[in-house]
Amino acid sequence: MKFNKKRLMEYLGDHLVESRNTKGASEVFDGAFFDSREVLPGCIFVAIDGKKSAGVKYVQAAIDLGATAVVANIKYTDELTETIKKNESRCCFFLVDDSLLVLGLIGKLAREQYDRDVIGVIGSVGKTTTKNMLRELGGGQLVAHASRGSYNNQTGVPLTLCALPVDARRAIIELGESHFGDLTYITEISQPTMVVVTNVDLAHTEFLGDTLGVAKTMNETVALLDEESTVILPIDIVHRDVVLGDTKANVVFIRDEESSSIADGDKYSDAQIATISQTHARDDLTHDMTLDFDGHHISLHVPLVGRHFVMDAALAIVASLLCGDAQEDLILRIENVAPQGHRMKVIETDLITVIDDCYNANPASMKASMNALVALAREKNKRSVFVMGPMRELGDNSDALHREMGLHAASQGMDVLICVDPATKSASDESVHPDSYYFPTVDQCCEKISSLVQRGDLIGVKASRGPDPDEPAMVPIVEKLTELQ
Repeated sequence: MKFNKKRLMEYLGDHLVESRNTKGASEVFDGAFFDSREVLPGCIFVAIDGKKSAGVKYVQAAIDLGATAVVANIKYTDELTETIKKNESRCCFFLVDDSLLVLGLIGKLAREQYDRDVIGVIGSVGKTTTKNMLRELGGGQLVAHASRGSYNNQTGVPLTLCALPVDARRAIIELGESHFGDLTYITEISQPTMVVVTNVDLAHTEFLGDTLGVAKTMNETVALLDEESTVILPIDIVHRDVVLGDTKANVVFIRDEESSSIADGDKYSDAQIATISQTHARDDLTHDMTLDFDGHHISLHVPLVGRHFVMDAALAIVASLLCGDAQEDLILRIENVAPQGHRMKVIETDLITVIDDCYNANPASMKASMNALVALAREKNKRSVFVMGPMRELGDNSDALHREMGLHAASQGMDVLICVDPATKSASDESVHPDSYYFPTVDQCCEKISSLVQRGDLIGVKASRGPDPDEPAMVPIVEKLTELQ
């Protein structure tokens, strides 16, 4: 997205405390970044303060890579004096009261310059998968612009919007939350015309409390939608009335005949209903499904392992139909959907099969991953082994919920449960799972796991990411398993 300098300065308003070098630099800027390593020629570099260092330290590096505008906090004026003087003819400087807030404003300005569909994706589980489905159903990243990775917070959403081509067919924005108010902030920036709610389940309960708290955060987005907007969600979503409270938007429910109830009362009498009328599991535990909606009868294959992806696909298909896509195109494009990063990625070796699902976890996704592993193991007549790492941000419920995961593994018939990290210790007791093992650290698990694995095993690995989103904490275990001879 391109930004006219004069319009940008007007848009920042009182947040712009002082500007320097504005006469000699470019009149138009192309995109915005806060990571100096990603800077492109002609862009805006926004120097925000991180946990480890201040972004102002990387201003010159950003300019050397081609940034022609810098946004920095006014408190760093003294540190920037020489840099401003040195780059007098090639870079202008906007000194502001809060560079993080201004990054959001730049993202909002980008959004206001875009006049096509913007689909927001919210929910406790499945946001990234549903976003990726929407991207492929919309024609792929070159046509339908979508958030990178999990760029779904107060920095990721503005960056996604700043990179949005004005002629993109549509934008798909993942909107994440961990605290009350998060979704209000990024929804006001992204201004979606359509919102897909994947589900409401226990996630970030350290801050949100329980599923009611989670539902209230989802409503932060839904309640901001106007009468021309649409919200799409499962008909049996937890705390449905809370999620939809005060909404002015058009409502579309997805009903799964295997598990869903019918919408009740007159409250949702105007809602449209899409129905998943039948599903069939293939040998590899991907699924064929049939969806009926608004005169469309669509049969297609969802090429991801696990029954839980059927609902994600239905949500994405309905949203794509409402955007005007032809069902014939959707049937073809869904086949391009592939596991992203460390999400239900199947790795075959000469010895074993590993399902790498260690990108993130909460109780709902942990159970879904276990269910898929056990079902696939039974289909292939293999032993099921599950390596469970910690689910984070569960607060005082952590021990009880990890123990519940161990009981769930046992109830599903999981052959072996391997628990990693002190948070999982409550699940490793013999009274919870009869064949369970516990390791306090990833390294200790890596040292011993070869003695617990047998030829032909089907092994799932899942946990919350940990401190580094680009390198989930359980990845070394996946790597160790794939190296076994």
